[in-house]
Order: sequence, then C-alpha cells, then structure tokens
Amino acid sequence: MQALETKIPPPLLTAVIALGMWLAFHYEASDNTPVRVRTIASTAALLSSAALALGAFIAFWRAHTTINPFRPARAAVLVTHGVYRHTRNPMYLRKR
Repeated sequence: MQALETKIPPPLLTAVIALGMWLAFHYEASDNTPVRVRTIASTAALLSSAALALGAFIAFWRAHTTINPFRPARAAVLVTHGVYRHTRNPMYLRKR
C-alpha cells in the first residue's frame, strides 16, 4: 500500500466516485426503477456524502491542521471530534 500512500488526493477520489455514480445513474439501461426513485436515491447519497466531507473539512479547520494529504508532516493534531468522533479511522496520521 505504500506505493499509493498520499498519492491520490481524497477530493479527486471523491470526484471520480461521484462521476461513476452519475454515469451509473444515467446509463443503466437494464434497470426498471422509475427515474424519480433513482433521482431521489442519488440525491440523498450525494447530499449525505457531501455533508460527511464538509464535516471532515470543518473538523480539520477547527483543529488548525492541514487537510493536504501530500504533506502529512504538517499535521499538527489528531482530529477526534466532529465526524471523527464516530470513526476509528482519521483521514491520515503523521508517523513519528
């Protein structure tokens, strides 16, 4: 896993996944689910994902630490509040 460590920025990964969701929504020909139901489900997934990402950003901003995965050495603190109060996995952790 070290080959990928800090190589893919989380916002880029989020954008790629969002694009995949959009493509799956618009080009899934075999699905008989009504468009309205798919639209509501996709919108709910998008909004909840955006809320989580925004919550993570706000937690890092309030802690006065970096969200830049290319410079983990600039991380000042381990964020354990906000959305990270509910998970064991911080965005990244500086090794000492």
